[in-house]
Amino acid sequence: RNFANKLWNATKFVLINKTSNENYLFQENDENYLELPDKWILSKLNQVNIKVANLLNQYKLGESAKLLYEFSWNDFCDWYVEFAKQRLHNKENKNRRISEKVLIKVLTDILVMIHPFMPHITEELWHALQIKPPEILLALQNWPIQENKFINIDLDKSFQQLFEIIRLIRNLRVELGLKPSQNIPVFLITDNETIRNFLKSLVPDIKTLTKSS
Repeated sequence: RNFANKLWNATKFVLINKTSNENYLFQENDENYLELPDKWILSKLNQVNIKVANLLNQYKLGESAKLLYEFSWNDFCDWYVEFAKQRLHNKENKNRRISEKVLIKVLTDILVMIHPFMPHITEELWHALQIKPPEILLALQNWPIQENKFINIDLDKSFQQLFEIIRLIRNLRVELGLKPSQNIPVFLITDNETIRNFLKSLVPDIKTLTKSS
């Protein structure tokens, strides 16, 4: 029930933030405008796609469902949607347009892959997202294309470190009894140049996600 509600709310968020009902297919030239969170979620999406397809071919249904559940709830709903919110504030921003496309692509692929496990709600949400007539069924759609070019294991590791840092800051805020709206100064200290440059490129996101100044 909670997972169905999570999918419902994610779809509602995407629909509310769509600027038009035109074709939102992800194009190859869109790759030039991808930001780090976009590249990360597309990397995770394609890894999950490949793993789930292999597991289903081996009839490992429980492992398939668990993988899709964790990716949809944690990576997409809990993290990528939060990154996208900041980019969706500006309706004229080119990156806003790309965020819309990535949101729709990832959510569409999720609905297609989860459909065998949750046919009724995924059919309903897919129709709302894709604006398809009733006679066109999600059950008859092709499995999402697997695109290895998006897979970036090093980027995945960097984002996992970022998430650990954000969780740490959030936990410290709770321990210190700070108000949710209270901005605090945060200093991230590391001698690892790679992670330092990675974090610098995501300072606006870190500030928003940790309520820090």
